[in-house]
This record gives sequence, structure tokens and C-alpha cells, in this order.
Amino acid sequence: MTDRYLLFKEFAQECSNRDFYIGQGNPNSMILFVGCEPNNTNELKVINNRHTFECLNELNGKSYKDLWQIRSKEGEGCTWSKYQKIIDTVYPKRKHIAGKLDFEEMAFCTELNNVCARHSAYAKKNTIGTKLELFKESKFIQSFPVVVLACGSYIVNQGSNRQIDNIFGVSFHKVGLPDSTQNYWIHYDGLDYDKSNKLVIHTRQLSGPINNELLFSIGNSIKSFLELNCDL
Repeated sequence: MTDRYLLFKEFAQECSNRDFYIGQGNPNSMILFVGCEPNNTNELKVINNRHTFECLNELNGKSYKDLWQIRSKEGEGCTWSKYQKIIDTVYPKRKHIAGKLDFEEMAFCTELNNVCARHSAYAKKNTIGTKLELFKESKFIQSFPVVVLACGSYIVNQGSNRQIDNIFGVSFHKVGLPDSTQNYWIHYDGLDYDKSNKLVIHTRQLSGPINNELLFSIGNSIKSFLELNCDL
């Protein structure tokens, strides 16, 4: 745990140096969610120094006890509600109060874009390339056995442009839901699923009308991987 926190402090310092968004959640968890960008400044709250202090000193590694408390309204369309469903699927026996948004106890979340925007189509995206470089270099980011890239076309892995493979040291293996209109792509770093150290799932941005089938399937893929490779 101490080593992971030290890696997190290094990552947080590098983000601070570059004026990049750090993220929030439990730095000692096994699951990393990567979204597109923060929705607005209210969801950013206090980044960098104070936030890092909170992540490192909260007993459970979280910044907030219930994320609904920092939103103006609750809703199924919220990205965080989708993350909650995935975490509830991965950890079905975890004590959880219905209606509470507490997935950060079991995950850390960050964003590829460092500029707030309500809609990705209109977001300024000029910092994404350097954020991807930081992800590749960061021992903290690389230490997560499971990475969920819920950021759609913000990162690609097609043809000769293998950003996911090159950044995370994995290879594409299969489509998660081949017969569904909402899908995800499974990558891991070994030849066999049950003998791998890292799982990377790439999917669309998880906001708006997302099928529960997609969320539950992603959650079950993560659960299976952690059970086989990480003693979940």
C-alpha cells in the first residue's frame, strides 16, 4: 500500500507541474476508470494539493463519502452512476447502501482531457496527447491491473495506430458484446486470459442512455479477470 501511495504522490506532483487534472478516488484500488473530461468545475472540486492530501489521508482512500453530495441533482445519465453499476457488479458482496454513490472506495478515476466541458464534441482536446504520454510514463497509472478506458475515440487502437497497445503493454483479444450496438473491446498482456497481469477495456463514454447489459458485462469481465489473476 505504501508503495502505491508513493507512486500516486509522484503522479499527482507531475500533474500539478503540468497543470493537469489528477483524478479522485482510492489510489490503492485495483481498478482505474479513465473518462473523457470533467463535466464542470463543481465536479473538479479542489484539485492537486488538497485533493492529493484527501486521497492519501482518508481512511478508505476516498475524497468524498457520497458523490451525490457534490452534484446539483441525481440522475441515471450521470457517468458516475454507470461506474457505480460496474463496481457493484465486480464486488457483489461489498457492503453498499442503495442509492449511495460510493464506487470510489474500490476505484480511482481520472480523465484524458484536462479541460472541463459539458459535451465532448465541443471540448478543446489539445492536451490529450501529452496526457497519454504521461499515462505511459507513470508508474502509478501502470500499476493498475484493470483499466477501463471509457473515453471512446479519445484513444484509438486501429490499424497501425495502436495507442492502447503501446501505452499499456497489451494486445487486443476480443469484442465483449459482439451482437450489441453498445460494445467494448478487451485487451490483456498475456497470451491467455487467466495468465495475464493487466486487463484493459475500451468502450464509449459512459454517460447518457447506456444499456445495463454493457455495464454488467464490463463488470463481469473485470470480476472474472480479478478472480483468475489477482485473488479477488
